[in-house]
Amino acid sequence: MNMPTSIWWEYGFRGNPYSTDPIELSAEGRRLLVGRGSELKLISRQLSGGASVVALEGDFGVGKTSLAAAAAWDAAQWRANGGPLFIPMKIRLSLRPDDSRESFEQKTMRAVAATLVESAGKLKQEGRTLAGIEAVKRWLQAPEAGGWSGGVSASILGQGGGLSGGRNRTPNTSSGFSESGILDIVDEWLAQLFPDRASGGVICFLDNLEELRDSETALSVMEPLRDALFKRPGLRWLISGAQGMIRAAYASPKMTGVFLDPIEVLPLDHSLVPGVIAARADALKNRDDAVVPVSEKAFAHLYASIGQNLRYALNLSERYAFGQDPEALVLLDDKKRDDKFEESIKVEADRVYSAYAHDLTSADWKVFDKLLREKAGTCSPSDFADFGYKAMPPLLIRIDKLKAAHLVTYTKDDADQRRRTISVSDHGRLAYFRHVNS
Repeated sequence: MNMPTSIWWEYGFRGNPYSTDPIELSAEGRRLLVGRGSELKLISRQLSGGASVVALEGDFGVGKTSLAAAAAWDAAQWRANGGPLFIPMKIRLSLRPDDSRESFEQKTMRAVAATLVESAGKLKQEGRTLAGIEAVKRWLQAPEAGGWSGGVSASILGQGGGLSGGRNRTPNTSSGFSESGILDIVDEWLAQLFPDRASGGVICFLDNLEELRDSETALSVMEPLRDALFKRPGLRWLISGAQGMIRAAYASPKMTGVFLDPIEVLPLDHSLVPGVIAARADALKNRDDAVVPVSEKAFAHLYASIGQNLRYALNLSERYAFGQDPEALVLLDDKKRDDKFEESIKVEADRVYSAYAHDLTSADWKVFDKLLREKAGTCSPSDFADFGYKAMPPLLIRIDKLKAAHLVTYTKDDADQRRRTISVSDHGRLAYFRHVNS
Protein backbone atom coordinates (compact mmCIF):
# COMPACT_ATOMS: atom_id res chain seq x y z
CA MET A 1 0.00 0.00 0.00
CA ASN A 2 1.39 3.40 -0.99
CA MET A 3 2.03 5.94 1.73
CA PRO A 4 -0.46 8.85 1.53
CA THR A 5 0.80 12.32 0.69
CA SER A 6 1.34 14.60 3.68
CA ILE A 7 -1.54 17.01 4.12
CA TRP A 8 0.98 19.84 4.49
CA TRP A 9 2.57 18.90 1.18
CA GLU A 10 -0.86 19.27 -0.42
CA TYR A 11 -1.10 22.80 0.98
CA GLY A 12 2.39 23.49 -0.41
CA PHE A 13 4.54 23.08 2.72
CA ARG A 14 7.19 20.60 3.76
CA GLY A 15 6.03 20.74 7.38
CA ASN A 16 3.31 21.88 9.74
CA PRO A 17 3.08 25.70 9.96
CA TYR A 18 0.87 25.41 13.05
CA SER A 19 3.05 23.04 15.04
CA THR A 20 2.85 23.60 18.79
CA ASP A 21 6.30 22.11 19.33
CA PRO A 22 8.89 24.55 20.71
CA ILE A 23 11.25 25.95 18.09
CA GLU A 24 14.39 23.96 17.42
CA LEU A 25 17.90 24.94 18.41
CA SER A 26 18.91 25.87 14.88
CA ALA A 27 19.26 28.88 12.62
CA GLU A 28 15.90 28.05 11.03
CA GLY A 29 14.25 27.63 14.41
CA ARG A 30 15.64 30.96 15.54
CA ARG A 31 14.07 32.70 12.55
CA LEU A 32 10.66 31.43 13.64
CA LEU A 33 10.68 33.41 16.89
CA VAL A 34 8.74 36.62 16.32
CA GLY A 35 9.12 39.58 18.66
CA ARG A 36 10.46 39.01 22.20
CA GLY A 37 13.30 41.49 21.74
CA SER A 38 13.06 42.87 25.28
CA GLU A 39 12.93 39.40 26.86
CA LEU A 40 15.88 38.22 24.76
CA LYS A 41 17.87 41.24 25.87
CA LEU A 42 17.18 40.47 29.54
CA ILE A 43 18.15 36.81 29.15
CA SER A 44 21.34 37.73 27.26
CA ARG A 45 22.29 40.24 29.92
CA GLN A 46 21.95 37.64 32.66
CA LEU A 47 23.81 34.92 30.76
CA SER A 48 26.67 37.20 29.76
CA GLY A 49 26.80 38.59 33.29
CA GLY A 50 27.41 35.14 34.78
CA ALA A 51 24.00 34.25 36.23
CA SER A 52 23.85 30.56 37.05
CA VAL A 53 20.05 30.38 36.65
CA VAL A 54 17.85 32.46 34.36
CA ALA A 55 14.17 31.95 35.18
CA LEU A 56 11.18 32.57 32.92
CA GLU A 57 7.68 32.77 34.28
CA GLY A 58 4.43 33.07 32.33
CA ASP A 59 1.09 31.47 31.53
CA PHE A 60 0.75 28.11 29.79
CA GLY A 61 1.26 28.35 26.03
CA VAL A 62 2.77 31.83 26.05
CA GLY A 63 6.02 30.67 24.41
CA LYS A 64 8.52 30.34 27.26
CA THR A 65 10.22 27.20 25.92
CA SER A 66 10.69 28.65 22.44
CA LEU A 67 12.01 31.88 23.94
CA ALA A 68 14.57 29.92 25.96
CA ALA A 69 15.68 28.01 22.86
CA ALA A 70 16.11 31.22 20.86
CA ALA A 71 18.08 32.86 23.67
CA ALA A 72 20.38 29.85 23.95
CA TRP A 73 20.92 29.82 20.19
CA ASP A 74 21.88 33.50 20.28
CA ALA A 75 24.31 32.88 23.13
CA ALA A 76 25.93 30.04 21.17
CA GLN A 77 26.69 32.49 18.33
CA TRP A 78 28.65 34.87 20.54
CA ARG A 79 31.72 32.67 20.25
CA ALA A 80 32.12 33.48 16.53
CA ASN A 81 32.72 37.12 17.49
CA GLY A 82 35.23 36.35 20.22
CA GLY A 83 32.70 36.05 23.00
CA PRO A 84 32.28 33.37 25.68
CA LEU A 85 31.62 29.73 24.80
CA PHE A 86 28.03 28.65 25.34
CA ILE A 87 26.97 25.14 24.35
CA PRO A 88 23.17 24.58 24.56
CA MET A 89 21.91 21.15 25.53
CA LYS A 90 19.52 19.81 22.86
CA ILE A 91 17.24 17.94 25.24
CA ARG A 92 14.91 19.57 27.74
CA LEU A 93 14.85 18.30 31.30
CA SER A 94 11.87 18.20 33.63
CA LEU A 95 11.54 17.61 37.36
CA ARG A 96 9.01 15.28 38.93
CA PRO A 97 7.87 15.29 42.57
CA ASP A 98 9.57 11.92 43.14
CA ASP A 99 12.92 12.97 41.67
CA SER A 100 15.81 12.72 44.12
CA ARG A 101 18.97 14.79 44.01
CA GLU A 102 20.91 11.73 42.90
CA SER A 103 18.50 10.66 40.15
CA PHE A 104 18.22 14.13 38.64
CA GLU A 105 21.96 14.75 38.90
CA GLN A 106 22.55 11.48 37.06
CA LYS A 107 20.05 12.37 34.33
CA THR A 108 21.47 15.87 33.93
CA MET A 109 25.12 14.89 33.82
CA ARG A 110 24.45 12.17 31.29
CA ALA A 111 22.84 14.83 29.10
CA VAL A 112 25.78 17.18 29.66
CA ALA A 113 28.21 14.41 28.73
CA ALA A 114 26.27 13.68 25.53
CA THR A 115 26.21 17.39 24.68
CA LEU A 116 29.98 17.74 25.07
CA VAL A 117 30.65 14.55 23.12
CA GLU A 118 28.52 15.88 20.27
CA SER A 119 30.41 19.19 20.40
CA ALA A 120 33.86 17.58 20.49
CA GLY A 121 34.54 18.15 16.78
CA LYS A 122 33.91 21.88 16.94
CA LEU A 123 35.88 22.16 20.17
CA LYS A 124 38.81 20.37 18.56
CA GLN A 125 38.86 22.96 15.79
CA GLU A 126 39.54 25.52 18.53
CA GLY A 127 42.38 23.37 19.85
CA ARG A 128 40.34 22.07 22.77
CA THR A 129 40.65 18.31 23.07
CA LEU A 130 38.53 16.47 25.62
CA ALA A 131 40.51 13.62 27.18
CA GLY A 132 38.79 10.24 27.09
CA ILE A 133 36.14 11.31 24.57
CA GLU A 134 35.90 7.95 22.79
CA ALA A 135 35.61 6.03 26.05
CA VAL A 136 32.84 8.31 27.26
CA LYS A 137 31.07 7.94 23.93
CA ARG A 138 31.15 4.15 24.25
CA TRP A 139 29.96 4.39 27.82
CA LEU A 140 26.98 6.53 26.86
CA GLN A 141 26.02 4.06 24.14
CA ALA A 142 26.34 0.98 26.37
CA PRO A 143 23.37 -0.50 28.25
CA GLU A 144 23.20 0.47 31.89
CA ALA A 145 24.42 -2.15 34.33
CA GLY A 146 22.20 -1.03 37.14
CA GLY A 147 24.02 1.44 39.35
CA TRP A 148 26.96 3.65 40.12
CA SER A 149 30.37 3.03 41.66
CA GLY A 150 33.60 4.91 42.24
CA GLY A 151 36.72 4.74 40.14
CA VAL A 152 37.96 5.82 36.71
CA SER A 153 41.03 4.23 35.18
CA ALA A 154 44.10 6.25 34.33
CA SER A 155 44.03 5.02 30.74
CA ILE A 156 40.58 6.54 30.23
CA LEU A 157 41.50 9.90 31.69
CA GLY A 158 44.82 9.93 29.93
CA GLN A 159 46.44 11.10 33.16
CA GLY A 160 48.98 9.69 35.54
CA GLY A 161 46.45 8.39 38.03
CA GLY A 162 42.78 7.52 38.30
CA LEU A 163 40.06 9.56 39.95
CA SER A 164 37.80 7.96 42.55
CA GLY A 165 34.27 9.17 43.12
CA GLY A 166 33.85 7.15 46.32
CA ARG A 167 30.08 6.99 45.75
CA ASN A 168 29.66 3.35 46.77
CA ARG A 169 27.68 2.29 43.71
CA THR A 170 27.71 -0.74 41.44
CA PRO A 171 30.17 -0.61 38.50
CA ASN A 172 29.04 -0.47 34.90
CA THR A 173 31.47 -3.13 33.70
CA SER A 174 30.15 -3.09 30.14
CA SER A 175 31.84 0.23 29.49
CA GLY A 176 35.02 -0.10 31.52
CA PHE A 177 34.20 2.54 34.11
CA SER A 178 31.41 3.72 36.31
CA GLU A 179 28.64 6.30 36.61
CA SER A 180 30.58 8.16 39.28
CA GLY A 181 33.47 8.17 36.84
CA ILE A 182 31.33 9.91 34.26
CA LEU A 183 30.63 12.67 36.77
CA ASP A 184 34.32 13.10 37.47
CA ILE A 185 35.34 13.13 33.85
CA VAL A 186 32.59 15.56 32.82
CA ASP A 187 33.51 17.87 35.70
CA GLU A 188 37.09 17.77 34.40
CA TRP A 189 35.84 18.78 30.97
CA LEU A 190 33.70 21.58 32.39
CA ALA A 191 36.62 22.94 34.40
CA GLN A 192 38.82 22.83 31.31
CA LEU A 193 36.31 24.57 29.03
CA PHE A 194 34.84 27.03 31.52
CA PRO A 195 37.43 28.05 34.16
CA ASP A 196 35.13 30.88 35.33
CA ARG A 197 31.62 32.19 34.68
CA ALA A 198 32.88 34.74 32.18
CA SER A 199 33.99 31.80 30.00
CA GLY A 200 30.42 30.61 29.35
CA GLY A 201 28.96 27.17 30.06
CA VAL A 202 26.71 24.35 28.96
CA ILE A 203 23.16 25.70 28.87
CA CYS A 204 20.69 23.29 30.46
CA PHE A 205 16.93 23.62 29.99
CA LEU A 206 14.48 22.82 32.78
CA ASP A 207 10.86 23.16 31.64
CA ASN A 208 7.40 23.00 33.21
CA LEU A 209 8.38 23.58 36.80
CA GLU A 210 4.66 23.76 37.66
CA GLU A 211 4.63 19.95 37.46
CA LEU A 212 6.04 20.00 41.00
CA ARG A 213 2.47 21.01 42.00
CA ASP A 214 3.04 22.99 45.21
CA SER A 215 5.68 25.09 46.93
CA GLU A 216 6.51 22.50 49.58
CA THR A 217 7.27 19.88 46.92
CA ALA A 218 9.17 22.44 44.84
CA LEU A 219 11.45 23.36 47.71
CA SER A 220 12.02 19.75 48.80
CA VAL A 221 13.06 18.81 45.25
CA MET A 222 14.89 22.00 44.24
CA GLU A 223 16.88 22.83 47.36
CA PRO A 224 19.10 19.69 47.25
CA LEU A 225 19.98 20.58 43.64
CA ARG A 226 21.36 24.00 44.52
CA ASP A 227 25.00 23.05 44.89
CA ALA A 228 24.85 19.76 42.97
CA LEU A 229 23.58 21.35 39.75
CA PHE A 230 22.40 24.95 39.87
CA LYS A 231 25.74 26.22 41.15
CA ARG A 232 27.88 23.53 39.54
CA PRO A 233 30.83 25.13 37.71
CA GLY A 234 30.38 25.07 33.94
CA LEU A 235 26.58 24.70 33.97
CA ARG A 236 24.10 27.48 33.23
CA TRP A 237 20.35 27.03 33.50
CA LEU A 238 17.28 28.35 31.69
CA ILE A 239 14.29 27.39 33.85
CA SER A 240 10.64 28.04 33.00
CA GLY A 241 7.36 27.55 34.80
CA ALA A 242 3.77 28.70 35.16
CA GLN A 243 1.29 29.29 38.00
CA GLY A 244 3.79 31.11 40.20
CA MET A 245 5.96 28.02 40.68
CA ILE A 246 9.20 29.80 39.74
CA ARG A 247 8.77 32.25 42.60
CA ALA A 248 7.74 29.45 44.95
CA ALA A 249 10.86 27.46 44.05
CA TYR A 250 13.30 30.13 45.14
CA ALA A 251 11.30 31.53 48.07
CA SER A 252 13.61 30.06 50.70
CA PRO A 253 16.82 31.43 52.23
CA LYS A 254 18.77 28.47 50.83
CA MET A 255 17.93 29.47 47.25
CA THR A 256 18.92 33.09 47.73
CA GLY A 257 21.76 33.92 45.38
CA VAL A 258 20.82 31.17 42.92
CA PHE A 259 17.74 32.69 41.27
CA LEU A 260 17.48 36.26 40.11
CA ASP A 261 14.02 37.78 39.80
CA PRO A 262 12.20 35.76 37.12
CA ILE A 263 11.68 37.33 33.72
CA GLU A 264 7.95 37.67 33.11
CA VAL A 265 6.87 36.39 29.70
CA LEU A 266 3.61 38.05 28.69
CA PRO A 267 1.45 37.20 25.66
CA LEU A 268 2.89 38.26 22.33
CA ASP A 269 1.70 41.69 21.27
CA HIS A 270 -1.26 41.38 18.91
CA SER A 271 0.43 43.47 16.21
CA LEU A 272 3.20 40.86 15.92
CA VAL A 273 0.95 37.80 15.66
CA PRO A 274 0.48 37.80 11.86
CA GLY A 275 4.25 37.57 11.62
CA VAL A 276 4.18 34.21 13.42
CA ILE A 277 2.32 32.58 10.54
CA ALA A 278 4.23 34.57 7.91
CA ALA A 279 7.58 33.38 9.30
CA ARG A 280 6.47 29.77 9.45
CA ALA A 281 4.94 29.81 5.97
CA ASP A 282 8.06 31.37 4.48
CA ALA A 283 10.36 28.85 6.18
CA LEU A 284 8.28 25.77 5.28
CA LYS A 285 6.81 26.43 1.84
CA ASN A 286 8.09 24.18 -0.95
CA ARG A 287 6.33 25.89 -3.84
CA ASP A 288 5.36 29.43 -4.79
CA ASP A 289 1.60 28.76 -4.79
CA ALA A 290 1.52 27.41 -1.23
CA VAL A 291 -1.67 28.28 0.67
CA VAL A 292 -1.99 28.49 4.45
CA PRO A 293 -5.37 27.03 5.46
CA VAL A 294 -5.59 29.64 8.24
CA SER A 295 -4.31 33.01 7.03
CA GLU A 296 -2.24 35.50 9.00
CA LYS A 297 -5.31 37.72 9.40
CA ALA A 298 -7.61 34.90 10.52
CA PHE A 299 -4.99 33.59 12.94
CA ALA A 300 -4.50 37.03 14.49
CA HIS A 301 -8.27 37.39 14.98
CA LEU A 302 -8.43 33.96 16.61
CA TYR A 303 -5.49 34.82 18.88
CA ALA A 304 -7.24 37.97 20.12
CA SER A 305 -10.61 36.24 20.50
CA ILE A 306 -9.32 33.44 22.74
CA GLY A 307 -7.39 35.76 25.05
CA GLN A 308 -3.94 35.80 23.43
CA ASN A 309 -2.67 32.28 23.91
CA LEU A 310 -0.29 31.35 21.11
CA ARG A 311 -0.11 27.60 21.67
CA TYR A 312 -3.88 27.15 21.77
CA ALA A 313 -4.37 29.33 18.68
CA LEU A 314 -1.84 27.13 16.84
CA ASN A 315 -3.57 23.99 18.11
CA LEU A 316 -6.99 25.12 16.91
CA SER A 317 -5.56 26.07 13.51
CA GLU A 318 -3.78 22.73 13.19
CA ARG A 319 -6.93 20.78 14.07
CA TYR A 320 -8.92 22.76 11.52
CA ALA A 321 -6.37 22.17 8.76
CA PHE A 322 -6.35 18.41 9.36
CA GLY A 323 -10.14 18.33 9.10
CA GLN A 324 -10.31 20.01 5.69
CA ASP A 325 -9.94 18.79 2.12
CA PRO A 326 -6.81 20.60 0.87
CA GLU A 327 -7.82 20.27 -2.77
CA ALA A 328 -11.08 22.11 -2.10
CA LEU A 329 -9.70 24.65 0.34
CA VAL A 330 -6.89 25.93 -1.91
CA LEU A 331 -9.47 26.77 -4.62
CA LEU A 332 -11.23 29.31 -2.37
CA ASP A 333 -10.23 32.95 -2.32
CA ASP A 334 -8.71 34.42 0.83
CA LYS A 335 -11.96 35.79 2.27
CA LYS A 336 -13.89 32.56 1.76
CA ARG A 337 -11.10 30.56 3.41
CA ASP A 338 -11.11 32.94 6.38
CA ASP A 339 -14.91 32.82 6.65
CA LYS A 340 -14.88 29.02 6.52
CA PHE A 341 -12.29 28.85 9.30
CA GLU A 342 -14.15 31.30 11.56
CA GLU A 343 -17.42 29.45 11.05
CA SER A 344 -15.72 26.19 12.04
CA ILE A 345 -14.35 27.72 15.25
CA LYS A 346 -17.74 29.26 16.04
CA VAL A 347 -19.40 25.86 15.79
CA GLU A 348 -16.88 24.36 18.23
CA ALA A 349 -17.13 27.38 20.52
CA ASP A 350 -20.95 27.18 20.51
CA ARG A 351 -20.77 23.58 21.74
CA VAL A 352 -18.52 24.56 24.63
CA TYR A 353 -20.61 27.61 25.48
CA SER A 354 -23.86 25.66 25.45
CA ALA A 355 -22.42 22.89 27.60
CA TYR A 356 -20.67 24.98 30.22
CA ALA A 357 -21.11 28.74 30.07
CA HIS A 358 -24.75 29.46 29.22
CA ASP A 359 -25.74 30.25 32.82
CA LEU A 360 -23.04 32.85 33.50
CA THR A 361 -24.15 36.37 34.31
CA SER A 362 -22.83 39.66 32.97
CA ALA A 363 -20.93 40.12 36.26
CA ASP A 364 -19.24 36.73 35.76
CA TRP A 365 -18.27 37.66 32.20
CA LYS A 366 -16.92 41.01 33.38
CA VAL A 367 -14.47 39.21 35.69
CA PHE A 368 -13.58 36.71 32.97
CA ASP A 369 -13.04 39.46 30.40
CA LYS A 370 -10.64 41.33 32.70
CA LEU A 371 -8.82 38.09 33.54
CA LEU A 372 -8.14 37.47 29.85
CA ARG A 373 -7.57 41.00 28.59
CA GLU A 374 -5.73 42.63 31.47
CA LYS A 375 -4.28 39.72 33.44
CA ALA A 376 -2.96 37.63 30.51
CA GLY A 377 -5.14 34.70 31.59
CA THR A 378 -3.81 34.22 35.10
CA CYS A 379 -4.04 36.03 38.43
CA SER A 380 -4.26 35.59 42.19
CA PRO A 381 -7.36 36.18 44.37
CA SER A 382 -5.28 38.86 46.11
CA ASP A 383 -5.71 40.94 42.94
CA PHE A 384 -9.36 41.55 43.92
CA ALA A 385 -8.98 45.36 43.76
CA ASP A 386 -8.01 45.13 40.09
CA PHE A 387 -11.42 43.56 39.45
CA GLY A 388 -13.26 46.39 41.22
CA TYR A 389 -13.86 44.57 44.52
CA LYS A 390 -13.07 45.86 48.02
CA ALA A 391 -12.34 42.38 49.41
CA MET A 392 -11.42 38.91 48.21
CA PRO A 393 -14.66 36.95 48.96
CA PRO A 394 -16.84 38.67 46.32
CA LEU A 395 -14.24 37.93 43.66
CA LEU A 396 -14.05 34.29 44.77
CA ILE A 397 -17.82 33.95 44.33
CA ARG A 398 -17.34 34.80 40.65
CA ILE A 399 -14.28 32.58 40.35
CA ASP A 400 -16.18 29.62 41.85
CA LYS A 401 -18.88 30.04 39.19
CA LEU A 402 -16.28 30.25 36.42
CA LYS A 403 -14.57 27.16 37.81
CA ALA A 404 -17.86 25.25 37.98
CA ALA A 405 -18.37 26.16 34.31
CA HIS A 406 -14.89 24.77 33.51
CA LEU A 407 -13.71 28.16 32.25
CA VAL A 408 -10.92 28.52 34.84
CA THR A 409 -8.82 26.41 37.14
CA TYR A 410 -8.14 27.50 40.69
CA THR A 411 -4.95 26.11 42.24
CA LYS A 412 -4.42 26.36 45.99
CA ASP A 413 -1.10 25.73 47.69
CA ASP A 414 -1.57 24.43 51.25
CA ALA A 415 2.09 25.07 52.06
CA ASP A 416 2.03 28.68 50.82
CA GLN A 417 -1.30 30.44 51.17
CA ARG A 418 0.04 33.35 49.13
CA ARG A 419 0.34 31.08 46.10
CA ARG A 420 -3.21 30.69 44.85
CA THR A 421 -3.51 30.86 41.10
CA ILE A 422 -6.51 31.38 38.84
CA SER A 423 -5.87 30.34 35.22
CA VAL A 424 -8.10 30.32 32.16
CA SER A 425 -8.72 26.86 30.67
CA ASP A 426 -8.87 25.95 26.99
CA HIS A 427 -12.63 25.50 27.35
CA GLY A 428 -12.73 29.00 28.77
CA ARG A 429 -10.87 30.42 25.78
CA LEU A 430 -13.32 28.82 23.35
CA ALA A 431 -16.31 30.04 25.37
CA TYR A 432 -14.79 33.51 25.29
CA PHE A 433 -14.49 33.32 21.49
CA ARG A 434 -18.24 32.61 21.38
CA HIS A 435 -18.89 35.44 23.87
CA VAL A 436 -17.04 38.13 21.91
CA ASN A 437 -18.09 36.93 18.45
CA SER A 438 -21.79 36.27 19.10
